Amino acid sequence: MAAISSKYPLGSPQEHIPMCEKHSINIDITCEDCDEFICSQCAKTDHKDHDWKTIPTAGSLRRRDLQKTLGKVKEKDVKTIEEKIRNASKQLEVNQKRFDSEVSKLQKHYDAIVSKLDEIRKNIETKLREVLERENAELKRKQLDLKKKQIQINDLVTFLDEKHNTMSDYGLIDNLRDLTNLVFERDHLVEYRRGDISEVLLESMMGQILDWDAITITERGLIQYGDEGIYLMEAINEESSFVSDTKSNYIERINIRSKKREKIKIDANDACVTKQGDVYVTDRKNNSIVRLFSTGSISKVFSTAPLHPGGICQSTDDGLLLTLRDTESDFFQPNSQSRRLVRHVTLTGDVIREYEYQEDGRTRLFNAVRRVRQNGNTDICVVNMKK
Repeated sequence: MAAISSKYPLGSPQEHIPMCEKHSINIDITCEDCDEFICSQCAKTDHKDHDWKTIPTAGSLRRRDLQKTLGKVKEKDVKTIEEKIRNASKQLEVNQKRFDSEVSKLQKHYDAIVSKLDEIRKNIETKLREVLERENAELKRKQLDLKKKQIQINDLVTFLDEKHNTMSDYGLIDNLRDLTNLVFERDHLVEYRRGDISEVLLESMMGQILDWDAITITERGLIQYGDEGIYLMEAINEESSFVSDTKSNYIERINIRSKKREKIKIDANDACVTKQGDVYVTDRKNNSIVRLFSTGSISKVFSTAPLHPGGICQSTDDGLLLTLRDTESDFFQPNSQSRRLVRHVTLTGDVIREYEYQEDGRTRLFNAVRRVRQNGNTDICVVNMKK
């Protein structure tokens, strides 16, 4: 490209012929492919295979179509720009209304949280007052006991000080034992423990801002995976993922870029990759949770028997959430003895909490629980199939 520096950036009608900075000769050609002005030497080198014309020729063609071009710009292009300007103005109003609506919702959410926290504060304050009264009554009782003990100790000290010379050895030892027991008897006092407020917990209560415009979708690769419906898919990283279809009794680790496939002999319902990169899988054949290693080896972590594991994901506290069900009753028609639940466990399987019934303790939460996920607001989202 011939670099030029125009003295008339807005297109003065005065005629001026710029020089090619690369070859130091007059620019007299325009490259139609690159939409650039060039010199004759540029046309023979950098633009030799391009569609170029001399400036007078190109100018004649442009002048011939000038009115048509200007008409199109005025009738279509300018109107299109005006329409975009109007749409932008409308979008500004829409954005402002959306902002006002979200702020209003945020305020209502905030007020509800504050109201609930105030209710909780009052309940806890009432319980604390009850505890205070109970513990203070106990402390007063102990205070009286201590005063009685003080009198006993003083009396015993005076007695030993005055009578030890005339006291038998047996009596001296026995009284000293009594004194020791009185002095070193342990007293248990009640103390209040300090509780810290988690800033992360407070932020999660208020929710998160989701900017849809900031979300981008990029296709990393494309691969055809058999003819059956995909049953399981979990991303490992930008290039690899676990995949299984509805009829396979194994899962595959697939590299999207290289198309390399690696079969893993495990009949899995679901898989999750933790923030640390560890892989946990629900083994439906053996009713257990297993861990997969990069070497391809499989290690059983803990059993879920007699319950059958379905979905799995990492919880926000770095534990695991599992969907579990019994195998004796019909999948879609649980009876009074059926088990359908979400279990929150540590990475070693210790139970933290179970979600099976509503607050009344009788109404079942789930019919046929399939998948589970937890979002950044700590909400637990469950796929519950009805039929």
